Amino acid sequence: LVFDREGNFKRKIGVRGRGPGEYLGFTSIDVDYGKGLVYVLDQNNIKVYSINGYYVKTISFEAFQGEDDDMLGPENTFHEIYFFNNNLLLPVNTSFGRAKNNWVCLDTTGNFVTSKINYIPPFKSYCFWLPGTSRRYKDRIVYQDHYNDTVFSILPNLDYEPLFLINMGDRIP
Repeated sequence: LVFDREGNFKRKIGVRGRGPGEYLGFTSIDVDYGKGLVYVLDQNNIKVYSINGYYVKTISFEAFQGEDDDMLGPENTFHEIYFFNNNLLLPVNTSFGRAKNNWVCLDTTGNFVTSKINYIPPFKSYCFWLPGTSRRYKDRIVYQDHYNDTVFSILPNLDYEPLFLINMGDRIP
């Protein structure tokens, strides 16, 4: 839904459904203001709309999700989308360490650009869903890798670097 600065409803972008230009539910959106495009992260793809709400195309990312497991789903489960340096950056939910990547970057036509491999091996846990935490900060994306207590920065050139380690402090035995 699009509202003006005064809070008045202007228009709806996309509709609920399973067909072209439709989505069942989305987890994240981002906007390319330069080209006037809205990127909507749906379950298995990215729906692209004009800023006026017209459907433009669908970008599938199923090829980048990896193997599917009956209980946990695909290796790479995307939960956010960022239009970043003229690309689409997709952070990955790394629950149970079961993810091939920490993030995947596609160009705006859906072609693979680069990714960061997840080095945490899979493990068992009682915590079922632990989505990543990522945010846009100035000219980069920062995200927390929950399993090694590190906050990383993804730079505009798509390199990455650790920003800092999180010290959990003293623990009671």
